[in-house]
Amino acid sequence: MLAREGNEVYTVGEYDDPDGKGRIVVTDTTRYDVATQVNHAIWRYTNRDTQENWEIPFSLRMFYPQEINALLRYNGFAIENKFGWYDESPFGDASPKQLIVSR
Repeated sequence: MLAREGNEVYTVGEYDDPDGKGRIVVTDTTRYDVATQVNHAIWRYTNRDTQENWEIPFSLRMFYPQEINALLRYNGFAIENKFGWYDESPFGDASPKQLIVSR
């Protein structure tokens, strides 16, 4: 996701409107700021049937594995475990998540 071309539109997915008013298509445009490690995104929702659309902008701060480990330890936390998915599979280079158990 971070290697994408800035401001290109990508399809996230689509779903049936829960109110039964058509099919909603979700697209995503992002711009990653390398200096701050913040991914600025805009998710656009478009109703295929009515052409109504709305946007939700948000920003995500990226924490790389060694960085989050250091921040936790620096702030007095002990990392008890790190998982790569909700099934508690081990964290590795192909893991889609960083789930950290600390105290």
